[in-house]
Amino acid sequence: MLITGCKGQLGTELQDIIRCGKAEIGEVSETIKESNVIALDVDELDITNLEEVNKKITFLSPDVVINCAAATNVDGCESNEDFTFKVNSIGSRNLAIASKKTRIFIHLII
Repeated sequence: MLITGCKGQLGTELQDIIRCGKAEIGEVSETIKESNVIALDVDELDITNLEEVNKKITFLSPDVVINCAAATNVDGCESNEDFTFKVNSIGSRNLAIASKKTRIFIHLII
């Protein structure tokens, strides 16, 4: 299982849920608890770069990609629309393209 945006609030929370095996809504399945989690952040994978995403996804070959990477600071997003669009739209698209090529199931969480 590949998790992008692993150092953000959502990525961190998701990893904690997988590690402890439960969330507020209930237990996590054994399959998920026993998953090998590959947690990456922007310093290890720039999701806005399609070539980099294709190479990393092909190399890692995860069964599932969960995208927790996003620009979420409202004021920052308004003042830097290009960056926000790249991360929230282009980045998600790049992960979807790379996942489709390698037949990987993807969850986009933004």
